[in-house]
Amino acid sequence: MKALMPRIEISLSQIRHNTRMLSKLYGQQGISLMGVSKAVLGDPSIAEAMIQGGVKFIADSRLENIQKMKNAGISAQFVLLRTALSQAESVIQNVDISLRLLLSLQSNL
Repeated sequence: MKALMPRIEISLSQIRHNTRMLSKLYGQQGISLMGVSKAVLGDPSIAEAMIQGGVKFIADSRLENIQKMKNAGISAQFVLLRTALSQAESVIQNVDISLRLLLSLQSNL
């Protein structure tokens, strides 16, 4: 008997469609969407589908995934959801917004 392994099936056209619908719905309220590339290891094709659907920001919790998308030519504002403060220099060089650094700075004010 063949063991079944977990897998995920991704439809780029559905990601584009769903993102477009949400962008239209929330855009009417003046809200911009942030696509999160969690669980897809910064797959550039998924990020591109979200951008084509209307997101302006792509967020990830791993700096390596953001670098992967940037190296693939993905053009968006990148948001790092969290990171170690020891990576601050690399974050500044590669990310447009870091929620971890932003929250750290606010708590010191």
